[in-house]
Amino acid sequence: MKKIIYFLSLLLIPFVGYSQKAHSLDSIPESWNVETNDSTLAIVENVANWWKIFNDPILNELVNKAVDNNLNIKVAVQRIEQGRLIHKQSQAAYYPSVALNASANFSNVGISPTDNTDNTMIYNTGVSMYWEIDVFGRIRKGVKAANYSYKQAQEDMKSVMVSVLGEVSSAYVRLRMYQNQIIVAESNIKAQLKALDLARDRFQSGLTSKLDVLQAEAMYASTNASIHTLNAQVIAEVNLIQVFIGEYPERLKIALLDVKELPGVPVQLQTLLPVDMVRQRPDIKSAENGLMAMVANEELANAELLPTLAIQGNVGFVSNDASDWINSDGLAYYVGPKLSWNLFSGLYEKRNKQIAKVEMQQAQLNYQNTVLTAMKEVENSLSNIKELKGAMTWLDQTVSASEESVNLSIDQYQQGIIDYQPVLNSQQSLLLAQNEQVQTKGNLLGQIIALYQSLGGNWVE
Repeated sequence: MKKIIYFLSLLLIPFVGYSQKAHSLDSIPESWNVETNDSTLAIVENVANWWKIFNDPILNELVNKAVDNNLNIKVAVQRIEQGRLIHKQSQAAYYPSVALNASANFSNVGISPTDNTDNTMIYNTGVSMYWEIDVFGRIRKGVKAANYSYKQAQEDMKSVMVSVLGEVSSAYVRLRMYQNQIIVAESNIKAQLKALDLARDRFQSGLTSKLDVLQAEAMYASTNASIHTLNAQVIAEVNLIQVFIGEYPERLKIALLDVKELPGVPVQLQTLLPVDMVRQRPDIKSAENGLMAMVANEELANAELLPTLAIQGNVGFVSNDASDWINSDGLAYYVGPKLSWNLFSGLYEKRNKQIAKVEMQQAQLNYQNTVLTAMKEVENSLSNIKELKGAMTWLDQTVSASEESVNLSIDQYQQGIIDYQPVLNSQQSLLLAQNEQVQTKGNLLGQIIALYQSLGGNWVE
């Protein structure tokens, strides 16, 4: 017997205390590649409630409604509850299970050695108990895996919220951008109509050909047509915002359709150090918890290869007479330890262990990829913000020069110094420059939103 116990202990040594730790990235850069010592960019420790930097009451209201009503966020909250219940369910294995049993079996074997009956009914009823003693941590590792999955669901909900807040803010900026492009178009239409009237007057006076009128009419009609396209884009963004906030608020819709300027570009922006971003961004924390859950699953798969030790017992009555089923003579009971070890099941446990290891490796690669993707997103946003600010400076000069060019060309055309083509070219250049100016500002605001989104900026009450 001692030899058998010694042999079993040798078999168990490789499994006892097995642990696989998760590996994070070897190093995180201390700073971003894009220069961040600019006075307009401050390093902070938290970027929560970032949308308030735009000082836009309507945007603030949209964000609050999205937090309360967005259906994707509500689904994510339900997944948290599901994860919590699964975690609680896994803890039930710590406790004994008790069952009530009753059976009636036909047998051709007597109920006792002295029973000469060849065919008889055996009636059995009682209460059984089974309680696994978690010697090798099988239950603990299952609970640990469920706990990490629960934490992952919590971070997934935060990640959904970061995405929703970024999307609703971006949709609002695009809405205001299209509305401002409509303002640009309407302003140019007034100027183009004056130029068209001038071309008609000069044609009727015999000072120019009908070509000038046709060119002016084409420019005027094209600009009018663009307004209808922009109106359709405005409605599309309003409808998209309604999806994000999860309701059909007529009052808010009226406020959205009321044309307003784009939010101002904040004087100072905020960012996190790379290491703080990794600590705070919810999709990274979700990937980390997912990795730890897979590590726990691999440990669980190893524990499944080990024996299970349990205490089991039963108390009840056994009889071959239904009318005298329950009596003291038929009372039977037992209680004691039970050791079971699955020695062979078609290599199922071995394959399960191999699968768990592969899943753990996949989770590790996913974690690393999530961190690298986050770093890339922040770097891209910082770079785009820097370049778009530079573009805005040049576009301001472009618009100013184009406005002066339009005025000068119309004066010279009116005096007969030039034909209509320079007027047409200057009007086209002005419309293009003003549209690009509005679009670039919208893109700049969009990249600011993307920056805070990539930093994991979330809603905090």
